[in-house]
Amino acid sequence: SNGSSVWLLDGNFRDAYGKLNGTGINNVTFFSPGINGRGSALNTNPTGLRYMRISGYYNLTHTSFTVQIWFYATFLSSYDD
Repeated sequence: SNGSSVWLLDGNFRDAYGKLNGTGINNVTFFSPGINGRGSALNTNPTGLRYMRISGYYNLTHTSFTVQIWFYATFLSSYDD
């Protein structure tokens, strides 16, 4: 089977291929528009209490795979060791 999923996050948590739809946890909201004036992104919080849960999984045992993500940081800080 084809192990591909794409979550466009255009106001919903659906997988574009209809295989592994997600659910927003703890009032995840969408930030829009995206970088090119279209689309949207998840607006979470830094403590990780808001996220998207996927309704299943692909068995990736002994399988190569790629994860691609685009994120936009609204706050950055640095710490000296």
